Amino acid sequence: MPRSGCVRSACMAFPHRGTVSAQRIANVRLFMHRKAHLPSKICPVCQRPFAWRKKWARVWDEVRYCSERCRRHAAAMRDMDRHR
Repeated sequence: MPRSGCVRSACMAFPHRGTVSAQRIANVRLFMHRKAHLPSKICPVCQRPFAWRKKWARVWDEVRYCSERCRRHAAAMRDMDRHR
């Protein structure tokens, strides 16, 4: 008897669903902690470390803030200092 919401052909085509093979566990272990060797910087606003991201590859030397929020906060602080 098929499970509710399960198409019989799909259940028969993937009988291994729900189990984790030793190969899959080995593959997961290979990709764990891959960020450990990436360059990182300290955000001047929140003082937290942040790691290199692929989208920053071309401009990593110019990246200063960990997030858009910190960048906006720094800009707001500069504006407040100008108006004093």
